[in-house]
Amino acid sequence: MKENTIARKAQPVFNEDTIRFLAVVIPLIGLVYLNLRMIDFCIAIALYLSFTIGVFHFNKLEIMSSTLRLYSLIMVINLIIRLFKLNVMLDNIFLWTVDLIALVELIVLLVYMKKQINAQEDKEILQKKYKQML
Repeated sequence: MKENTIARKAQPVFNEDTIRFLAVVIPLIGLVYLNLRMIDFCIAIALYLSFTIGVFHFNKLEIMSSTLRLYSLIMVINLIIRLFKLNVMLDNIFLWTVDLIALVELIVLLVYMKKQINAQEDKEILQKKYKQML
């Protein structure tokens, strides 16, 4: 029993299973409770699908964990916009301001994924998968 406790402590908190679980839950919650309520449907779905299809199609833990961190940051930005009702204020200034912010977030996500792919050893295969994802 003591060996089992030591083995549990040696495992990192965010192992592969946890990262895969979070890569499903965070985008789904972000889509339903944040993005669909304040962003254009097509842009919200494109942001969601670009992340989920990308990270699971590449099937590389390094890409998945780093892209999950970026996507979580994007969702925190969207949460701040929603909590402080900045979306209403920004849409009063220009009607599609929040949609443009989401479009920039989508472009940043895709460029970041491309940079992650180019840093991998098997980048030729991953570049083909990236083109299929798009």
